[in-house]
Amino acid sequence: MQLPLFLHVRNSCSDFIEIIKPYLPKLPRGGLVHSFAGSKNEMLQLVDLGLEISVNGVCFRTEEQLEMVSHISLNRLQLETDAPWCEIVMLEAIAMYLDNARPLPASRKHGKFISGQMVKGRNESCTMDRVAMVVAGLKGVSVEEIADAAWNNSVRMFGLPNQSSEQPRNYKK
Repeated sequence: MQLPLFLHVRNSCSDFIEIIKPYLPKLPRGGLVHSFAGSKNEMLQLVDLGLEISVNGVCFRTEEQLEMVSHISLNRLQLETDAPWCEIVMLEAIAMYLDNARPLPASRKHGKFISGQMVKGRNESCTMDRVAMVVAGLKGVSVEEIADAAWNNSVRMFGLPNQSSEQPRNYKK
């Protein structure tokens, strides 16, 4: 199978680059560095290698991370929640981007599954729009532009037929 690698780099970017660089020509679909929370310089080094960068709530916690996210090229950007981890922590630096976010479902303590409710302290897929909203705010573009970029990048990376014109998506602001 010709699939991209799903990569995780935490506090080891230089070592990671040294290790992966010789193998990149053998990866026709490249790779995705998921949940990337490093510096702008590290992100640019990874993108220069042809890798995609995926962000989630853990990437919005420091000024350095916000700076990094704001500089990810739209043609290398991916979005994720990394559920059940990496929830968005409501910090002053990103709160303005979430002013118009729809309310989340009620949450409850761990226990049995209840349809329509979130588990307290756990990130869930229904928060994906919030990731897109923060990235859009940091980059100064629309949520639609971020969602389209992430969609098109995923389609390209996995070699899927692009159906965006055949199946329009509805976005909520």
